[in-house]
Amino acid sequence: MSKRAARKPERQSRASKEADRGSSNEVARTEKTLTTGKAAPPWKWYCFKDHRGNDVVNDWLRNFSGNARGRFVRARDQLRDQPKQNWSKPNPASNIGNHIYVIRLKDETSMQHRVFGHFHDPANGFVMTLTGYEKDDVYYPTTYQRDGIGNKSICDKHFATRACSCFSPDSGSGSARGTASHQKSGAGAERPIGVERSGVQGGLSRSFH
Repeated sequence: MSKRAARKPERQSRASKEADRGSSNEVARTEKTLTTGKAAPPWKWYCFKDHRGNDVVNDWLRNFSGNARGRFVRARDQLRDQPKQNWSKPNPASNIGNHIYVIRLKDETSMQHRVFGHFHDPANGFVMTLTGYEKDDVYYPTTYQRDGIGNKSICDKHFATRACSCFSPDSGSGSARGTASHQKSGAGAERPIGVERSGVQGGLSRSFH
């Protein structure tokens, strides 16, 4: 294991402490929003777009088998109606600190896929911003915390242009709407958003910003 990976347990320890604090804060916020009717389940799903307008989740899903795609659909369905404080084991998600969450699933080869993201309360939704995997208790990419925080900051400022609705009923079971998404260009014209191949093994698709 590389030196970088070997340091993961220490980072995970800090992340665990942050997650504990984050969970307590999320519970308080959730209790407040439930009484005001804001930011409560069922959650809407959003996918992050990189600076080229590519949906970072769509291409990741294209590499999935039908079995793995079905498992991802079930994980989403299980989380969609859960309040934030329930995004923890035994449900397939965890708060890893700094308002970042990870969704967990395994494919038929026991590959441990991971999707990182955050809640965006104004849209009453969860934005998936980064995909990766876990091996030997280490998350990859190892920059998942930095990338997740950075992507959240981008979404907070530019949600309308850097997030797109995905997994709607008309998009097909388990498929993102990235292939049908459009982006404005020029004088109000629309052009399809292309799908970029990640070129990374193990189902890992990075977000670039």
